[in-house]
Amino acid sequence: MRDVEGQLTWSLDHVRDHGAELLAEAGFPEAAKNLDLDKLSAASQDIRSHLKDQGDLFTVAVDQGLINV
Repeated sequence: MRDVEGQLTWSLDHVRDHGAELLAEAGFPEAAKNLDLDKLSAASQDIRSHLKDQGDLFTVAVDQGLINV
C-alpha cells in the first residue's frame, strides 16, 4: 500500500520549509529571495483540495496502464 497522502503532505511541507534553500542551492538565488510563502501555502492548499475532489488518481492511472506497478 502506498501512502500517497502522506508523501504529498511531506513534499508540500518540505517545499514550504526548505523551498528558498532549495532554490538557492539550485542556482536561483533571486527566486529564493522572492519566494512568497503565503502564495506557496495557498497553492499547497489548492493542490490538496483538488486531489481530494479527484479521488484516488493513482489507482485510476494504474488501471489505465499509465503507471506500471
